[in-house]
Amino acid sequence: MRIFRRWMFLPGLLAMLVLSLSGVFAQSDMEMLEPDAGAWPTFMIDSVEAYRLEAPGDDAAEIEDVKALLVEVDDDMRAQVQYWTVGATGYRWNEFIKDQMFFGGVGVPVANRVLALLNSAIYDGTVAAWDSKYTFNRLRPSEFDSSVVPLIDVPHSPSYPSEDAVAAGAASEVLAYLFPARADFYVEQAEAAAEAFKHTGIYYPSDVDAGMQLGRSVAAEIIEWATNSVFDLGGPTEIDGGEGKWVATNPILPLMGTWTPIAIESADAFRPDPPYEYGSPELEVEMQELREIERTPAQTFQARYWEYGAGGPNAYRYWIDLFNQLVHEYGLEDNAPKAALANAAFGVVSYDSLVATFEAKYYYLGIRPFQYDPDFVALFPAPNHPSYPAAHSVGTMAVVSTMAEFFPAEADELMELGDLVGATRMWAGIHFRSDIEVGKEMGLAIKDAILAPFADIIADF
Repeated sequence: MRIFRRWMFLPGLLAMLVLSLSGVFAQSDMEMLEPDAGAWPTFMIDSVEAYRLEAPGDDAAEIEDVKALLVEVDDDMRAQVQYWTVGATGYRWNEFIKDQMFFGGVGVPVANRVLALLNSAIYDGTVAAWDSKYTFNRLRPSEFDSSVVPLIDVPHSPSYPSEDAVAAGAASEVLAYLFPARADFYVEQAEAAAEAFKHTGIYYPSDVDAGMQLGRSVAAEIIEWATNSVFDLGGPTEIDGGEGKWVATNPILPLMGTWTPIAIESADAFRPDPPYEYGSPELEVEMQELREIERTPAQTFQARYWEYGAGGPNAYRYWIDLFNQLVHEYGLEDNAPKAALANAAFGVVSYDSLVATFEAKYYYLGIRPFQYDPDFVALFPAPNHPSYPAAHSVGTMAVVSTMAEFFPAEADELMELGDLVGATRMWAGIHFRSDIEVGKEMGLAIKDAILAPFADIIADF
């Protein structure tokens, strides 16, 4: 954790030697942080080079500003530094929006889109920042002048631009666009964050200013994409697919399958084969399987938990909290490019997989068990959208398999969790087995396609 751990500088002659070499020894003697990250693939911006900054100013001319800012630090500013530098670069912004959406009753589909756009902006901005960092290789203030004692650990990467400021600039602009009623709040938070970063001692003030502008510029391209993308929350109020098909009034997001995905080629690119036909022997076997389920207390608990405890708006809170726990346990918060990539992949996979799921659902209008057999009583009402494929299975398998890629030591446990979530939909009696099995295959395929461009990078996690 990056909270108030002061650097220990070598005294006397050795410190003078380091300074006399203008920081060359300091940078060459340590493993620099992801020097190739400026060439990593991006999710949404077209060209990293288009965001390359102008060269930074003169270190000697600005070092006194760094010292003056450190002298200003009081208890309140120390608290602000702690607040804004804890966790990965995007941590605080994800926490903001996670709570806002939960308490505002934002459903999973819309929330997934928000998280995908937010974290794509942070990640793409971070890649652009790394391009400029290693183009100019500006020494950190304490590497240029050993009398500078930062408040927090100094990252093993060039100083310019500030990666923290890039995240703040990108995140605040995207969130202000998505939630205009809260725009002032996010702008104010970004300004407070920038002020805290300038007082850490690990950046020159110009590093922070340049980072904020870079983040905002990246956000502008992503906002343009969002403005021009399909995001239709309307649709028909009644759907009747005919005999043996799903029928409903006030269906949930019937046009979600038309939403513009971020990373997959199209919403229908992963459309599975058709479900079993109404009245077919295969579907009757699956219906009979549901009729014969005798739920144990544990199965009842798990089914209810994944519908109500970790379902609805709680779903993204559950997965974000688990994801952040793994980021912390694996020390990923100290590697800004990798943490940003993992966050963005998590968000984009979650969003694109759900868009593809709803495209298939409303294309096939697969019947629910309670509609197939009117005498059948499920544990709780089924969500008001078609049965095939199971959204819980597609989304959960896509998410857990993504986390398994970034945290391979947890892969077996994560995949078992994905299987459990799928099984609960059968225990509840709201899905046929084939809904779940096809959903899991679909989730894995979507994850594989989205992460393919990052395979070599992820192999190094």
